[in-house]
Amino acid sequence: MTSSSLAYVPLSFYLMYATAKAGVQAMVKILRQQLGFAPNGQNMHAVGIIPPYTDTSLDKAHREATVVMQGGPDKAFPAMPLSEFVAKFFENLEQPGPDGEIKKEIGIGFGEMSVDTWCNRFGKVYEEMGIVTY
Repeated sequence: MTSSSLAYVPLSFYLMYATAKAGVQAMVKILRQQLGFAPNGQNMHAVGIIPPYTDTSLDKAHREATVVMQGGPDKAFPAMPLSEFVAKFFENLEQPGPDGEIKKEIGIGFGEMSVDTWCNRFGKVYEEMGIVTY
């Protein structure tokens, strides 16, 4: 399921988008938990895909306004070219996770930093309960 780095680091000018993506991110984690409890759940994978700010047609029309809202060209996150995101995604998909299985979260660029931060902090809470979330 495709989420967004905005699920982890929401910004005020993406209110509904960030909210929806946070819901997707929670859903994939909960689905992964449910699969962990299911008798045949090990045969299925719930993979979270967390892209960075990516250059798509979604915001081309208002890109200049987005840059201004981020503090101007010197402070704004540059959008990753879509072809670069796709190449990095498939490169990461082909690499197994720490358990030798398909990765549970695939973050690219800023999305990778968001996933790593969440797993190293909040993931420990679930780990202590024996619940798989990442």
